[in-house]
Amino acid sequence: MIKLRPSVNSLWLAFLVVACGSDESDGTGAATTTTPTDTPTSVGPVTSPGGSNTGVAPTVGPATVAPGTIPVGPGSVPPVVGPTASGPDVVGPTPTGPTGVAPTPTGPTGTVSPTGVVPTDVAPTGVAPTGPVPTDVTPEPEPPEPSLIVSSEGSFWNTGEVTKVDSGTPNFTVDTSNKFQKWLGWGGTFNEAGWDALKALSDTDRATAMKMLFDPVEGIGFDWGRIPIGPSDYALERYTLSSGPGDFSIDHDMSTLIPFIQEAQKIKGDVKYWASPWSPPPWAKTGMTENGGYDKGIFNDQYYQEYADYFVDWIQAYEDAGIPINAVMAQNEPGWAQSYPTCAFGPARDSTNSTDIPNPVTLGTFIDGYLFPSIDAAGLTTGVWFGTQSNNSFFDDYWNDMKSKASADRIVGVALQWETQASIGKVDSNKYLIMQSEHKCGNYPWGSSEGYVTHQTNQTPSGVAPNDFNYGQESWDLMKSWIDDGVNIYSAWNMVLDTHGTNLDAVRVWNQNAMLVVDRDAKKLIPTPYYYVFRHFAQYVDGDATRVGVNGEAVAFQNTKDNSVVVVMRTSSPGSQIVSIDGTLLQFEAAGNGWVTVNWKPE
Repeated sequence: MIKLRPSVNSLWLAFLVVACGSDESDGTGAATTTTPTDTPTSVGPVTSPGGSNTGVAPTVGPATVAPGTIPVGPGSVPPVVGPTASGPDVVGPTPTGPTGVAPTPTGPTGTVSPTGVVPTDVAPTGVAPTGPVPTDVTPEPEPPEPSLIVSSEGSFWNTGEVTKVDSGTPNFTVDTSNKFQKWLGWGGTFNEAGWDALKALSDTDRATAMKMLFDPVEGIGFDWGRIPIGPSDYALERYTLSSGPGDFSIDHDMSTLIPFIQEAQKIKGDVKYWASPWSPPPWAKTGMTENGGYDKGIFNDQYYQEYADYFVDWIQAYEDAGIPINAVMAQNEPGWAQSYPTCAFGPARDSTNSTDIPNPVTLGTFIDGYLFPSIDAAGLTTGVWFGTQSNNSFFDDYWNDMKSKASADRIVGVALQWETQASIGKVDSNKYLIMQSEHKCGNYPWGSSEGYVTHQTNQTPSGVAPNDFNYGQESWDLMKSWIDDGVNIYSAWNMVLDTHGTNLDAVRVWNQNAMLVVDRDAKKLIPTPYYYVFRHFAQYVDGDATRVGVNGEAVAFQNTKDNSVVVVMRTSSPGSQIVSIDGTLLQFEAAGNGWVTVNWKPE
C-alpha cells in the first residue's frame, strides 16, 4: 500500500500555477463528459515565512484538502537553462537585458538565481551580520522530489512514493526508445486583469499565488511568459502606447503589466518572454473600427514602417525595464475581428455578424519587408514567430503567403491556438517549432458544440466562471491532444482572474476560467482544478525534455539532465495500478476520477 500525504508548505509557503476571449470555435472541442461540476477549494490564511499550515494531518490514500490550507508538495525541478532541441533552434536573446548585463530585479540586494533573489549580505543563521557571506558557502539542498502525485475530484496534489514490484500487469507502459518531439516548456500569459485581481489579496497571499505559478520547486515553474503589446481583451481599459507615428511610451504598463512580470522574475529568473499585439494603435488601422479604433478594423498598409518601428520601440523599452524579449509575433489572431482590441491582417471573420472580411493578406508582407529589417537595423536579437493563428478557415492563406517570402527561413516557429490545431500537420516540424499559444478557457457562450459547455445561463457580468472539475477534465483532453499532435510548447491563457472572469467585450459577455481565481469580496485565493491539471503535466517536465511513447490515457516525457521519466495519467477508478517504464514495474494507488503523475528517476 502506498502512503499519500497532503502537501505542506515550506519557507514562504507558495503555490504556482492567449486571447482566450479572443476565439470563437467552429467545433473542435473534446468529447462530452458527465462529470459533475464542483466548487474550487478556497485558499485560507497563508503561513508566514518559516511557519507551516496547521490542521493538516498525514493520511493514507488520497486526502481531501482541508479548508484553510494550500496543499504544496515537496519536490524540485532544477532550473531550465534553455532549450537544447534537435532541429530548429529557439532564436532570441539570452536573458541579459539590453546591454548584455542581466538586470537585478528590484528587491533584496543580491544576485539573481533561477528561483529568485539570493541575498549576499545576510549572515548564516545564528551569526551576527558582519559583512557579505563568502561566495563558497554551500547552498541549502532542495527537498527531494516525490515520485507520485495523485489528484481526484475534491482532493488535489497529494504526494507519495511509488513501489517497485517484481510482477503484475501494467495499466500503462512507457517505452523511452520510442521518441517524439523535443519539448521546450510550458507558458502562461500576463494580463492586466490578473494583476488587478492579485492586488485585492494580502501581500502574503499574492506572493503565494506567484510561487504557485513560477516557483519550480513549489509550483508549476513556467518556462515561458506571454506579454501583450498594448491592450488585450483582458486589459483594464482600452489604451495606446503611441498617440501617433514616432510617439511611444510604456508609462501605462508601469502600473500593472510590468510589476506583474517583475514579481515573476524574482521567483524564476530564466523565464523566456514573448509578445504580441491584439491591436495596433488606432492610427495604424482603417475600416470598420469600433470603440475609438481599438476594436475590429483592418491594418492600414500605409503604416508598415511606422508599425515596425513601434515594435522596436516596445522591445527596447521593455529590455530597458529589465525584461528581455525572446520573441515577438506580429498579431494575435489576425483572422478575427471582434468587439475588443483586434485587427485583421488579411481575410478575417467578423464575430458579431459572422461575415467575412475579404481583404488581402498583409501579415507576411509586414513581417518580411518591415519587421525583420527593423529588428536587424536596431541590432536586436529578438526572434520572430508566425502567430498567433486561430481561424483555421484562413490559415492556408496566411501561412502560404508567409512561406513565399524571402525571410520565411528566419521564422523561428508557428504559434497555433484553438481550431488551428487541425493545421499542425501543415507546418514542417523539422524546420519550425510549433507552440500551442492559448489554452481554451471553457464556458463557451456561443452554444453547445464544445463537449464541456457548462453554466450557459451565467453569461452576464454578474455571473461567475465555473472553474469546475468539468473544466479540469476538458483541460486534460486539450493538453494531451495538442502534445500528442506534436507541439513543442504549451501555453496557458489567463493565469489569474477574479471570480467573474469577464473582459472588455460587452457584446459577447464571457465568464472565462483561469488557473487561479481571486474572490475579491472574501480576499481569498482559489486554485482551480485546471491549475492542478496543468501542474500535473508541467512541474517535473524540464524545458529540454523529449516526449516518449506511452499507451492509453497518458503522456510521457524523459528529461535530459538525469534521464528521469515523467508519466502523466488520467485514471477513472480507484485502486492499485502499475506503470511499466522500460520494463521497471512501479505500483501506485489511484484515487479514482482524476490524474496521477509518476516522476521516476532510474537507479
